[in-house]
Amino acid sequence: MAYGRKHWEDLHKRPTLKRFYLFKNLVDHHFAEWKSISTYTAEMGCTEKTLTRAVLDAEGISAREFVSRLLDLEAKRLLIHNNWPIGVVAAKLGFKEATHFSKFFRGMAGCTPLQFLSANGYG
Repeated sequence: MAYGRKHWEDLHKRPTLKRFYLFKNLVDHHFAEWKSISTYTAEMGCTEKTLTRAVLDAEGISAREFVSRLLDLEAKRLLIHNNWPIGVVAAKLGFKEATHFSKFFRGMAGCTPLQFLSANGYG
């Protein structure tokens, strides 16, 4: 069976997947601006509980964790592939303060952005 057909059949069997794919598309386009799950739910016209159920069904994690993981991945990508100061990376990811970004990064990666760069041969 072709991927496209199976994909649409899965959407009909599991309607939460349709909600997840809408969420994923919004996150892909707005993760640097929209940190709050309530912003996504307002855009999608659903509750946070409904959205979290859809993301749990598709990915096994909460909606908040999904956004955080994408932010973490993008932060690491920006840190490794650019020679930007931490404050610039923080601003690109929508953090108002570099300290807020560093706190978020430490919570996700277990180290500061500078420690991450050093551990990966960039410090």
